[in-house]
Amino acid sequence: MVGPRRTVTRLSARLAGLAMLGFLGAGLPAAAQTIEWHVINRFRLFTERADFERHAQAAAGRSSILETERALSAGSREGWAAAMLGRTCLKAGGNEIAGTCRRDGVQESYLTPASFPLRLTFVPAGSAGSACRWIFRDLATGVREELQGPCQGLERRIAAGRRLAVSVAEATNPRLILATTDVAVRHVLMAGLGDSIASGEGNPDRPVRLSSARAMCFDRFFSNREYWRPSREGYALRTACPANPGEVSTDEERRAWGARAARWTSPACHRSLYSYQMRAALALAIRNPDSAVTFVTLGCTGATIEDGILKSRKAREFYNGLTIVQSQISLIDRYVLDAGRPFDAVLLTIGANDIGFSGLVADIMLQPGKEREIFEAAGLVTSVRQAERAITRMLRPHFETLRRRLAPVIAGRDLGNVIYTIYGNPARRDATRACPGSRHGFDVHPGFGVDGAKAADAVRFVDTTFFPALKDLARCAPSTGCINPESRAMSFVDRHQGAFAEHGFCTTGSDDPDFDRQCFRTDGRSFATAPPPETSALAGACAGREGEFRPYASRQRWVRTANDSYFAAMTYPDEFRRLAGDLHDPIWGATSAVYGGAIHPTAEGHAAMTDAALAELAQRLGMKGWQ
Repeated sequence: MVGPRRTVTRLSARLAGLAMLGFLGAGLPAAAQTIEWHVINRFRLFTERADFERHAQAAAGRSSILETERALSAGSREGWAAAMLGRTCLKAGGNEIAGTCRRDGVQESYLTPASFPLRLTFVPAGSAGSACRWIFRDLATGVREELQGPCQGLERRIAAGRRLAVSVAEATNPRLILATTDVAVRHVLMAGLGDSIASGEGNPDRPVRLSSARAMCFDRFFSNREYWRPSREGYALRTACPANPGEVSTDEERRAWGARAARWTSPACHRSLYSYQMRAALALAIRNPDSAVTFVTLGCTGATIEDGILKSRKAREFYNGLTIVQSQISLIDRYVLDAGRPFDAVLLTIGANDIGFSGLVADIMLQPGKEREIFEAAGLVTSVRQAERAITRMLRPHFETLRRRLAPVIAGRDLGNVIYTIYGNPARRDATRACPGSRHGFDVHPGFGVDGAKAADAVRFVDTTFFPALKDLARCAPSTGCINPESRAMSFVDRHQGAFAEHGFCTTGSDDPDFDRQCFRTDGRSFATAPPPETSALAGACAGREGEFRPYASRQRWVRTANDSYFAAMTYPDEFRRLAGDLHDPIWGATSAVYGGAIHPTAEGHAAMTDAALAELAQRLGMKGWQ
């Protein structure tokens, strides 16, 4: 029999324990006694947590990726991505992911990580700097582990696919549990496929640096005329056009010139960290701290459905002898096998090159003359009528083939998790008008200039024929011959279209960078007509200011002009190397102004596309987006 004295003693001890609990929580709301946790560096393409945290901090308190992009690039000459080159889980050259990747000092499988790094914090008032006893219990196996560690900022790894009950106990009294939570990391596997809009064309990770002291000579087609444009900074060899017909650049000149090119995550495909697909996957990771996002980037500039996604294609710029880029579908098939599971979501933009969109652009911007004749003879100019015929003849059958090939790589074979994001119409002055005829932004080449009537015709075609056709194809409309839309319809994103109507390539704003407003002249006379080889190529008061161009500054236009393309990327596409033996050849004069992203979205344009795609992506995956 238990006596009254012992009963009173036990009761007093329990009351004392309750009093101690009350003391520890005095003045604190119950919600303050919690454990917070997040996955460290949870955008797994980044190898260094500082890069992820920079983006996460920039996004904090902002309502969109567009706002975040402006904050990241404000005041920067080269943009935020320049410092990150080489710090991703991509093989050298950027065309394939690495099988294993060293992330924050730990060698991991990229597609099938064995564990994820966490940071845990117990957040009652006054716990900073103090020690707690942490208790981890595997809910499947019951295995229990205890350790002493900081109350705030404990870092440890959790095995993939496991769920833990995590508790915090008072350090000096392990039986006094202060808070408990469940911890499980969601691993999201995503891919990005498509063409130059998918790859991020127009936005090199490190833009080209142009010389303010030396100009570069280019010949004109079938003419003894020549013209001068900015040279690459640091290039000290021959900049004058050849004195004798048939003269070619030396190997030394080619190497020196190539060493000063713009830099890309993937030179062969002009993949860039600014791509809307890359940014959408990154934003998903930022907004979902309990998740880890593994992203595979496959988009390639110039790709069509057949030539690029379903089959291999030529590299835009060669890297270590690589001249051919493996097909996107073969790579994603292989990654599914390597991962041991299908992808949770795929971001997709494709179709413009299938109807010859670059040829439509050439038709708008090539003025009558030898350059236009050469491009037409090479089949590089497309009329609206030709593009209309290509929708039925090429785009529709190839899109259905792509739909069939994508189904096995998507979880549940549900193509609703393919987020098809449409293009922004690049040639609008505003919601009702197309860009007018002008050389503003296109005088980097003497043969360029916008034909207003052709621009208006192309805008009508894009808005009334091409975009509706893409929408029907993506959504598996009966008119396309697609069946079973409940499983074969893709998610279609076009909410950014209205914004692009106010930000076409011809739009300007009072807040545009000073260089743009002062040096890209509206009369099309931005460059000196015949400067000597040792001087700046810009005209008048802008001479010597080439290095002031800011590719990632905020501006009204969200679409690169030809001038922008030259000043940001100045691309010499390797696929034309056999046609042009000299760096000053007319081919290089024309292509260097367009093959780096003319009539492609700027980083701000990609950010606006990200905001649109992210909303649909997050909804499909049941995760947090920005809205």
